[in-house]
Amino acid sequence: MTDTGYTCSTCGAPRTNHPRRTTTLCQACSRKANGSNPSRIAKSRAIMKAHFADPVFKAQNLAKAHDGLRRMLAANPERLAVLREQARALGLGKVGHAAMPKGSEPRRRAVASRLRNYYQWCPIEYRDDYKRLIYSKGLNAADARAIIERQIQVDMEKFHVTGQLQQSVRAGA
Repeated sequence: MTDTGYTCSTCGAPRTNHPRRTTTLCQACSRKANGSNPSRIAKSRAIMKAHFADPVFKAQNLAKAHDGLRRMLAANPERLAVLREQARALGLGKVGHAAMPKGSEPRRRAVASRLRNYYQWCPIEYRDDYKRLIYSKGLNAADARAIIERQIQVDMEKFHVTGQLQQSVRAGA
């Protein structure tokens, strides 16, 4: 179906003609243009997030990916050997952890840094409540964050009326 009269306006490669085609680009150049378009990227990201929010869709796709990986490794034992060797090399890279036992100062600093980055959206006074919702109540992070953000908003509204911070009352101060 490739006609010699139709060529890509970017790279000059021959392209197929289709009645619904709206560009003069070949398939590769069209994909490159769409892949670098911020609005297209945002649209695709939103669609994929919506799809993967569905647990059934997510489970089906994970099953397909795992099955494909198993088939690929079964058909290519050399690749499996390479992956095993890479995994061993990664494990050897953890030798430095022996120099930093649990509770050592570098590990404490690393944990503090991770917590600052991970919980930067959450004021310190609410972090225990957030952790309780996640670990004790079993909520997922998004739901727990929404609850904490609502609580912060309610507390700020009460603060404007009473002048007293509610998290300090809850903490027993």
